[in-house]
Amino acid sequence: MIGTLALLPLGWLRDPAERALSARLGRPVRIGAVERAGNPSLVPLLRLRDVRVAQPGWVGAGDMLVVRAAELRLPLLPLLRGVVRPRALRVSGLRLALVRDADGRANWTQADSGGGRTDWGELTVSDGRITLSDARRGMKFDGALTSAPAGLRLDAAGTHRSTPARFALRGGRVSGGAWPFRAAFRSPLAQLRLDAVAERPFGFDRFDGIVSAAGRDLERVDDVIQAGLFHTQPLSLRAKVRHDGTAWALTAVRGRIGGSDVTGRLTVTRQDGRSRIEGRLASDSFSFDDLASDAQLARGAAKRRTIGPRIIPDPKIDLAKLARTDGRLVVEARRLRTRERSILRGLSATLTLDRSRLVADPLVLPMAHGRMEGRAEIDQRAGAPPRLALSLAMIGARLEDFIDGGKVTGPLNGRIVLAGRGKTMRAALAQADGRVTLAARGGSVDRAAAELLGRNAGAAFSTLLGDEAQRTPLRCLGVRMRAARGMLRPDLLAIDTGVMRGEGRGWVRLSDEQVALTLDGRSKHPGLVRLPAPIEIGGTLSAPTIETADAGIGSAKTILRTLGAAIGNLFRKREAPAPDMNCAALIAQVSR
Repeated sequence: MIGTLALLPLGWLRDPAERALSARLGRPVRIGAVERAGNPSLVPLLRLRDVRVAQPGWVGAGDMLVVRAAELRLPLLPLLRGVVRPRALRVSGLRLALVRDADGRANWTQADSGGGRTDWGELTVSDGRITLSDARRGMKFDGALTSAPAGLRLDAAGTHRSTPARFALRGGRVSGGAWPFRAAFRSPLAQLRLDAVAERPFGFDRFDGIVSAAGRDLERVDDVIQAGLFHTQPLSLRAKVRHDGTAWALTAVRGRIGGSDVTGRLTVTRQDGRSRIEGRLASDSFSFDDLASDAQLARGAAKRRTIGPRIIPDPKIDLAKLARTDGRLVVEARRLRTRERSILRGLSATLTLDRSRLVADPLVLPMAHGRMEGRAEIDQRAGAPPRLALSLAMIGARLEDFIDGGKVTGPLNGRIVLAGRGKTMRAALAQADGRVTLAARGGSVDRAAAELLGRNAGAAFSTLLGDEAQRTPLRCLGVRMRAARGMLRPDLLAIDTGVMRGEGRGWVRLSDEQVALTLDGRSKHPGLVRLPAPIEIGGTLSAPTIETADAGIGSAKTILRTLGAAIGNLFRKREAPAPDMNCAALIAQVSR
């Protein structure tokens, strides 16, 4: 029987081969002819002519693969077990047309992988040509492919998002065993290089190597690696890489994105159509601006010119691009760099992403003094817009870090519990519900400012005219605000100093950071000249203003009204001194 198999003509293989390949690739496969070359053998030399694999229907007419002629030495006995294990393959006149549309459909994706791999033995290719048209990545290439005993060589030229680009692949001899290769991509937008060793020729699913990447923007680098990355400033990164089936492991990651240094390790695995990221990233000096392109930064600057400076940052929190990504990532920025003045000095967090729900817990934000710590959550499981929830405690802060000029100093603690929906942090907080509390005990206040808050104009004026700045103790400060749809309203706002005490009311609107608070103060040593109206704090969180309810402090109208009030007070009973607040009770009430 074995001898008969060796003597049989092999043209009968054409029809079953066409059917098997058509079923495996999900598209018509045609073989013009199959014939034996040479003497009868159980490992015959087969000669194939005019092999064609059609394009899938969505591409249109034409062929994805054309081979003018091919010779392969194929053991026949393994065929009886359904195993294709050629010992050598020689191809000439190869034409391969790769296509991917804007939705990500690729003609090289097989309808049925067949459940195994084919080891081609020694491969020789002459007169090979490969073209690529990738609408999703904005790439077009046309290159020559050869494979000879000296090794494999592919050189392609084309465009990357309308800029000139080149791709080169060099590999060792294609003859089985470990296979060293080098791939390089270069365009004005992105440059990548991979030096690696695969387990076998064309074993791009399992290899170890060194990868380097540079470019104007990480999203342009992502045109090549397709990992769902985002816009950044120019970058230069290098790492050790291991690819093992569905897993990628990047270790010894080192480089820069914009002005931010980056070190760490990452593992990315794919299963059931989802990606999972695990790892740790750190930076000694980091700026969030480096995670935006020049165009995004320009739009942000134009927005700031229109609406003015803001305290609340405005990063996007939409997780739509991460809908099929999960994972756990530990991040640390030992120093934060910002364009504008900020009390934040660093950041550390453990980020957990699970089916469109991102949690930072623990989240620690070191400040100039003290820190903020707690938890932040972005939840988009119910669809857009995402829900942002913050629960942060402020510990060991200082009032002077928030108020310029040293008018008020002292320790400050607080808590922020807010939740709202929006595509950006600012938009979500503009609709937020929750509460904000602040408590301070000990410290000092500029005495002139305190006298004005107590409406004791005479004492304030005399203090301002003194030779040296005078201060008075800050006994306590308590603020408890309830948030409803982005409006913060105090149900408790009180301050007690060595010379005055006061209670307040009003609101703070988070959408535009407008402030409208009224502080009605009472002096602990009232004089003849008393301001006729309470103090109003207006403006914005980044640029607050202080004035009387009737007119600005120091305005002609206020001075005249104050002088009039002073004359009137000569004939009235003087106001009783305000007593000290129970500061322990105030702080306890704030903390409830």
